Amino acid sequence: MWHMREDPVYSSMHWIWHLILNDGNTVRLMRRRGEMFFFMHRQMLNRYNADRLAVGLPPVVAYTPRDWTSNGALIGYTPRLLSGYTGRAANRAMGTRDAGQIGRARTNLMNAVNRRVVGRTRLGYANGVDFGISALGDATEPVGNTGGIGSYHNQGHVIISELSTGGNGVMGGTENAIKDPAFFRWHEQIDGVFSTYKRNLGRYSDNDLDYPTVTVTSISTDSLGVQNRLRTFLQVDRLQVNNNNLLTPRGGRTVSVERITYDPFVFNIQLQSTTAGLGVGRIFLVPTTYANRDSYPFAIEMDKFLIRLNPGANTIQRSVNESPIFSKAAPSLDNLQSNLLRGMSERDFNWANCGYPIDMAIPRGTRNGMSFQLVFIVSPLLQQDRARVNDWSRTETAWGWCGFREGQRGLPDSRPLGYPFDRHLSVPDVTNGRSNAISTPITIVHSG
Repeated sequence: MWHMREDPVYSSMHWIWHLILNDGNTVRLMRRRGEMFFFMHRQMLNRYNADRLAVGLPPVVAYTPRDWTSNGALIGYTPRLLSGYTGRAANRAMGTRDAGQIGRARTNLMNAVNRRVVGRTRLGYANGVDFGISALGDATEPVGNTGGIGSYHNQGHVIISELSTGGNGVMGGTENAIKDPAFFRWHEQIDGVFSTYKRNLGRYSDNDLDYPTVTVTSISTDSLGVQNRLRTFLQVDRLQVNNNNLLTPRGGRTVSVERITYDPFVFNIQLQSTTAGLGVGRIFLVPTTYANRDSYPFAIEMDKFLIRLNPGANTIQRSVNESPIFSKAAPSLDNLQSNLLRGMSERDFNWANCGYPIDMAIPRGTRNGMSFQLVFIVSPLLQQDRARVNDWSRTETAWGWCGFREGQRGLPDSRPLGYPFDRHLSVPDVTNGRSNAISTPITIVHSG
């Protein structure tokens, strides 16, 4: 799994998200910040799971309370970086005091989930809106006053970091934490809070999922003239990195890195509508082997977009460049300096290209081809979102991953992030018997 964990752009994505969305002003202004914390990490786990399947590994296993004090639970990890990080030997375990500390925070969170209240905020769902997930996300991280719940996510990172020699493992900070396999096991455990909450909400009703006036007739991919077959491959990129990501003192700050990317492609969609109206299209990839099971740990959100429905046939083409999930990599240090000298605004300078790396948009394939279900669903635009339709066309930020820069504006889509796979549903639960949803098999091949 080096192709994900050790990719400098991938590490920067996670670091930049926390750098921006944990800033004091952002915490104060950003609506649904805690929900974004849940969604961003859940999507990282889902993509990690897909790539694990591609290389013959099972889905990531949570680092459970039983594992915390067990000597055989964690493999070792040695960061080969110059910035002073130390390695963790295999089979290191937490002390009972540390395990007890985060265990109490976990118990407090699970009690809050079961009581459906965090502090003074009631948790729940009504009329298309999950009004509890953001408060739960902030309490889990934690951010702000959590009413004495404790520090579950953050303190766990610190404790795992302290298992390294000298207590200086990569898990102690956001810059390089995802290099450690323990990161994904810890976050799968963290997600147990959100998973339980979402499960307690029950399944989405037909009323939540249906759009009777819309019939989706087809969705497909087209890549270099080939339909429903995508290709990932290795390429060597020259990247300018800071000292925290340097592997060797030789060669300055520019390094050559093998990275996995893909051939360009588009989504082609055909649908029918009996009336004019506004809808939201959502595209997911789900590994076929898990499509008929609970797809919550595997559904990868690729795109969501506003559809101005016309009566009759509607033809839509989308590329990942239009998706609010993805962002181009941050500019190199030299380019950033040049842009600043040419008058780059402080607002643009500070944003740092937050979003999932667009050149890693699709999961890794296999030599013989890995089968995925391409899932598309159209949902009605909620009434409270009709005043925000122009925000769907804003492309200066990956708002589906990081929110808008002036966070107090919220998001133009009030439905839960990851909907409908933010709940424990299979692909047939979403598509079967529903005219507004469809699933198409596609294949992702990997070369190199």
